[in-house]
Amino acid sequence: MTFSLRIKLIVPLLFIGALFAVLGAWVLNWVAEDHMRWQSVERSRLLAVAINETVEVMSELQEIRFAVEDIVASEEGISGISVVTRDPFVIWASSIHPGIDDDHASQQMLKVLMESIKQGTFGHYLLPGGDIVTFYPLLSAGYNSQNYRDRFHSRVDPQVTDQAWGHAMAQVKLSPDEYRGVVYLRLDSSAIRAGAADIFVRSGMILILAVFCICVLGYAVFHRSVLRPIGHISDTIQRQKAGETATRLALNSDDEIGVLGASFNNMLDAISERDQRLRTVVDNLPVALSLKTKDGDYQLVNDKFSLWFSDLLDVTRSNPSEAQQLRLNYEKQVRLRQTDMTFEETIAQVDGGYRHFTTTIFPLLDGGGKFTALGSASTDISERKAAEQEVRMLAYFDSLTGLPNRSLFGDRLQQALKNAERNGTYVGLLFIDLDGFKSVNDTLGHQIGDLLLEEVSLRLGQAVRSQDTVARMGGDEFTVIVVDLQADRANEDLALIANKIRSSVASPMILGEHQTFVTSSVGISIYPENTVKAEELIIQADIAMYHVKNGGRDEFQFFQPDMNTEMHERRRIEDQLRMAMENHELSIAYQPKVDTLTGELIGAEALLRWNNPLLGTVPPLKFIPIAEDCGLIIPIGEWVIETVVDTLKLWREQGLEMPRIAINLSPRQLRDQAFSQRVQSILNATGLSPDCLEFEITEGVFLQEVEHSQSSLYRLRESGVGLAIDDFGTGFSSLSYLKKLPVSSVKIDKTFVDGLSVDPVDEDIVSAIIAMAHSMHLTVVAEGVETQEQYDFLREVHCDAVQGWLTGVPMPQTNLSEWLRHRERHSEERVE
Repeated sequence: MTFSLRIKLIVPLLFIGALFAVLGAWVLNWVAEDHMRWQSVERSRLLAVAINETVEVMSELQEIRFAVEDIVASEEGISGISVVTRDPFVIWASSIHPGIDDDHASQQMLKVLMESIKQGTFGHYLLPGGDIVTFYPLLSAGYNSQNYRDRFHSRVDPQVTDQAWGHAMAQVKLSPDEYRGVVYLRLDSSAIRAGAADIFVRSGMILILAVFCICVLGYAVFHRSVLRPIGHISDTIQRQKAGETATRLALNSDDEIGVLGASFNNMLDAISERDQRLRTVVDNLPVALSLKTKDGDYQLVNDKFSLWFSDLLDVTRSNPSEAQQLRLNYEKQVRLRQTDMTFEETIAQVDGGYRHFTTTIFPLLDGGGKFTALGSASTDISERKAAEQEVRMLAYFDSLTGLPNRSLFGDRLQQALKNAERNGTYVGLLFIDLDGFKSVNDTLGHQIGDLLLEEVSLRLGQAVRSQDTVARMGGDEFTVIVVDLQADRANEDLALIANKIRSSVASPMILGEHQTFVTSSVGISIYPENTVKAEELIIQADIAMYHVKNGGRDEFQFFQPDMNTEMHERRRIEDQLRMAMENHELSIAYQPKVDTLTGELIGAEALLRWNNPLLGTVPPLKFIPIAEDCGLIIPIGEWVIETVVDTLKLWREQGLEMPRIAINLSPRQLRDQAFSQRVQSILNATGLSPDCLEFEITEGVFLQEVEHSQSSLYRLRESGVGLAIDDFGTGFSSLSYLKKLPVSSVKIDKTFVDGLSVDPVDEDIVSAIIAMAHSMHLTVVAEGVETQEQYDFLREVHCDAVQGWLTGVPMPQTNLSEWLRHRERHSEERVE
């Protein structure tokens, strides 16, 4: 307990002691004076008795006077004495001073004497000044004063005790025969007070000592019963403040203090339990909380803060870490501004990673607005940051390869052009398209296709410089921004980079359990040689890349101004082709196939035609590759099959015989795993047999797609549909492929047929093809037969069938219907 509390408790105790001492002194003084008065009364009675006895034995006035004076001289405090007889009225002795004649008080006393003698009333009276006056009877002869003692001390009715000149202390009334006079005695108040003072002094010391002892004893009891427990309570509170929350009061008494101590301990237990619950809640909050003293020491941290902010709690560093310095700067600002501040921070974790937080630091003020501590609350926003980073990656980076996407590529290209303009350098843009990727993706699956794209992106990154940018535009298209090129070496450096890219991409790739090969077609445009606009630079590189695609692929080419015209024409064709089916601009022409020996019709080939109002008649060699590249070949090819099947059904309903129609199949259709099912659905809808259709696939497509499309070919062949190799001999024919593929016939390309009867080499080749095909039980058809000489030669070498202008030109459905009717009538006439 503090010294000030003891003072606060002792001062009232001393004040109460002093109050009791004063009160005791006043009571003691009153009691002492009262005691001295009655003692004086008793003395006066004894003196009166003595005077009575003296008067009885003395008859002379002078003797009586001398005896009275001797008595007065021997007694202290007697200020006046008189002896007066009634009959006769004689003042035997008197020491009332000053004289009776000229002293008003003496006269008053004389008057009282006379009244006392006359009425027989005697007693003791207290005068206003404190003196005591005694009127004692001078008894008649034969009466003993001792007989009147008890009567003399008895109190009379208070109504008759009060006199104007004094207050009766005791009175007695005698009959006239009992007294013969009065003895008057006056006791001085100073003597009474002196006696009382003596008693007060002697008893006052005892009183003071008693009060002191009582105060000391009271303080001791009070200290043991009150002050010491309060001290324990104060000490316990201080230890609680210091963090010793387990400290409790050790008060075992059963009094109110003990009950108070037990209640205090119960309160501490309740507070401790509440704090423990609060601590549990705080530690389980998803927020890191801390409390710092104004000296900068951590006073309180929860579990999340200890786990996440161990870097801030590390005080072993000689210099603060970057995170610690950031915190210190914000804490300083909060102290100065006296307001909270919120910021983001990144904290290193013990596992080597990092976490991101939104932290608010706030000041704690006392009731007077004075700064006392700093609090902080930190929320983990790592997931949000990761989500933002993921969104940023999705917005600016390709999710599969991690390369910049089209959006970020555009930003970097703009920045590259600005830097080039400022530095006077050139920028090269390479537009890269993978050759054969669609075949891999469609046949081996998208998972293998994704692995291929990831591998290509890695190879592209390794093929260029660190300052260059590789981006994925989508699908199998990539771009490379080459910066810091010098004007005199730009073409040469870009050619080296393009060749390096081609070589890197063309290397074999092991993707899962598959080994595959792809090549790349690269188009190149140059800033500012070709254009100064980013959009045009991209278009020009794209045009150059398509020129490579159309020219054989696996090459690079720089953009040339005349490529624009061709590209614009290509795009014009594509735009019109997208509306061709809807506008019914497409049609089919049929070219007959006849048996070489008999000349009988064995089938026809369906040839797609397009007549556009703006472009006119567009040759198939011009629009078919465009339809293949832009994906329109799938719906167009399906329309061709449906139209051919409907035409076959119509002819048969009309009684016209058409054994089989051949339809050209594109690589995209061949890679479609559901193609054979759609063909079967179309045939089922019309009720036609599958053997009425035959699909022709060029030898080049066979060689390119055989690994990926072999299962589709077998499904088609098993359904009863015929398969033929078109343009045989132009694609590095392989007997092993012929042995593997489920084909039923081959078509000799027109380039070999044109040399028949003209070039012996062509004749030898055609003869060899026919012999080889027959040895493998394949039917042989020669296309492009235009002369009788060609026809005769093919018949001599046992070619099974021919197709060309000599036997029948391509014609629309209606024309072919008439042609079929004419042949049937002509056949009937020959039979007749």
